[in-house]
Amino acid sequence: MESSVSFTYLRPPQQNVKSDGATAGNPQLLGVNLYFDAADPGAARITRVKPGSPALHAGLQRNDIILALIQGVWPDDQEEFYRLIQSIPGDQKTLSVAIEREGRLQDLEIDLWPPDNQSSE
Repeated sequence: MESSVSFTYLRPPQQNVKSDGATAGNPQLLGVNLYFDAADPGAARITRVKPGSPALHAGLQRNDIILALIQGVWPDDQEEFYRLIQSIPGDQKTLSVAIEREGRLQDLEIDLWPPDNQSSE
């Protein structure tokens, strides 16, 4: 999936340069990479949690399995999952998910706009 982005960078000596570009891949609002197994529809295994991300702040971990978005919608595949995440309104502050961790089910509330954090993976 590609989307456009504008960015400004500083070039010596103190010259700001503004540029437009395109990003490749899926936006990472939650800050997770997922694996969707066709043999296990309706679930996605977290393969990576990015430092400082909403997922890290919420306590999601590598190998957690997202079983459901508590709002009641579950995508059929990875692309649909990212489209669903992208459709979250900008003013929505949280997202509820159901996960399985080491055989235990739990519900988590993800703050979509957490404060910056220097935590590592």
